[in-house]
Amino acid sequence: MHKFWVVMSQVYKKNARSGSWIFLVLSPLFFLAIAFGIVFYISKTQAPAQVAVVSDVSVVRQALSKQSTDDLQFKPYSSAQKANQALNKEDIDGILTVNAKDDFKSHYVARDNGQTVETSTLVAALSGLKLSSTAAAMKLTPAQVKALTAPPT
Repeated sequence: MHKFWVVMSQVYKKNARSGSWIFLVLSPLFFLAIAFGIVFYISKTQAPAQVAVVSDVSVVRQALSKQSTDDLQFKPYSSAQKANQALNKEDIDGILTVNAKDDFKSHYVARDNGQTVETSTLVAALSGLKLSSTAAAMKLTPAQVKALTAPPT
C-alpha cells in the first residue's frame, strides 16, 4: 500500500506542474466567469425605450407619460422641434405625434439604434386614451365604461 501512495504522489506532482492539467482544472471556472460577465453586462446595458410624445393637448402628453412601463417610457414634449432635437442628440429612441382633435391619429418615427418599440404597445396606450376620451364625450360613468369593456365570461 505504501508503494501505491508513493506512485500516486509522483504522478500528481508531475501532472500538477504541466500547463494542460492546470488548464483542465481551471477552465470550467474561467469560462463560467466569462459567461456570467457577459450576462451581467447585457442585463445592465438594456435600458427601456424612450419615446417622446408630442401632442396639441397637454392632457394627452401627461396621460401617456403616466403609462410608462419597464420596457417603454414616454416623455412629454411640447413641440415637435424639441423632440427632433432630442432624437438627433440620441436622447430618445422615437417620436410619437398624437393629434387628439382628429380622432387620436398618430405618427411614430423611430431611430435606427437597435432599440425596438412594439407598435402594439403604442396602439394599446392610444386605445386606452381614446376610450377614456370618448367615454367622457358621451358622459358615461366609470361603471358604464367598465360594463362596456368587460370581457365575456
